[in-house]
Amino acid sequence: MRGFWGKTGVWLLMFSSAVFVGAEEPTSPAPTEEEANRPEENASGLLGRVQRFLDEDAWRYERVGESALLRMGFEGTHGSWTVIAQVKEDYEQVCFYSVWPNKTPESKRAATAEYLMRANFGMPLVCFEMDYETGEVRCRTGIDVEGGELAPTMIKNLLYMNVLTFDRYLPGLNKVVYGDVSPAAAIQEVEQGTSEQSPAAQDETSRVRSPHPPLRRARG
Repeated sequence: MRGFWGKTGVWLLMFSSAVFVGAEEPTSPAPTEEEANRPEENASGLLGRVQRFLDEDAWRYERVGESALLRMGFEGTHGSWTVIAQVKEDYEQVCFYSVWPNKTPESKRAATAEYLMRANFGMPLVCFEMDYETGEVRCRTGIDVEGGELAPTMIKNLLYMNVLTFDRYLPGLNKVVYGDVSPAAAIQEVEQGTSEQSPAAQDETSRVRSPHPPLRRARG
């Protein structure tokens, strides 16, 4: 079963490596004047809970005006990009977006859409999307917490799952847009295993064992 277990397992390994055992935890910088004077949100509200997690996890971010949007930078193994947290209090929803800093040329949008759909297949919790009008590419994770409670672990999973997945598929995206690589070949290169196991076993385990360097949060 190529999709679900292979991609889910890969993310679990990357997440544990980057967050729990392999991460290079940066030294938290002294808060800026803006951060020190940042008004506290309603602690019981979703936006307040997201902000509290980001503060405790040493993320530097800014609120976009008076909106329920938080913007931060992230540096991965394969590039740097903007991450947006969007909170919809009325709908009790929280989403994270990794936003590709470039725009897909119109001539490459069909190939890019194919690449993103191939990446999406089998991923139960992460979704790539592209605005066909502007060429903007994003990676989205989200949760609806109606009737429940948004815990710090849930926020951590949403955020790290997002940036780890985007970082993993970023090289293939660049090759499709700027190189002469087909979407199918780019996906195969991203997801190929290195094990000598049988094809069936390799499908479920080889990508899980593939090494993945730790990620670093962008500062500043």
